[in-house]
Amino acid sequence: MNPCDRGPWRRREGSYTDQDVILRIREVLTDHLGGIAEDVLPGDGAVPEPIAGAVTTGYEHGAWRPCVFLRADLTTALRADLWGFCTALALQLLDGRAHGCGAGIIGVGRERRPVKGYGTGLLGAMIVRRFGRRPAACDFPVFVWPTTESSPVRRAA
Repeated sequence: MNPCDRGPWRRREGSYTDQDVILRIREVLTDHLGGIAEDVLPGDGAVPEPIAGAVTTGYEHGAWRPCVFLRADLTTALRADLWGFCTALALQLLDGRAHGCGAGIIGVGRERRPVKGYGTGLLGAMIVRRFGRRPAACDFPVFVWPTTESSPVRRAA
């Protein structure tokens, strides 16, 4: 038996609602990876307008963990794909394959782009698909916060 057919990453048959997919991805982040998965409500934080989510890592009990914060005022279809992309980006941060600013924060934009090869977009689409939803264009722009300015800057692809 394939080890991916057991546990939280097991394949789900059929199609599920966007909200169910979001909850499952958040469950993997929090319960199985020891991370943080939070919705940011409008007015709760200083999230500049082009940013749909923020990804970073935290350190607790001797281990690094993924942290994903996503705007709650977006449509659920967009949020489902963003949760997949942001989870993939958080895992790449933990592996050292992605890098944020000096504070380690990466912002994710809301403009969908088609997946064009290997990378975060493809991994995000696979995560979304794994939990029973056909992903849309599942690649998003990435921003970093410069250490001297408060507004994010789009990272060159």
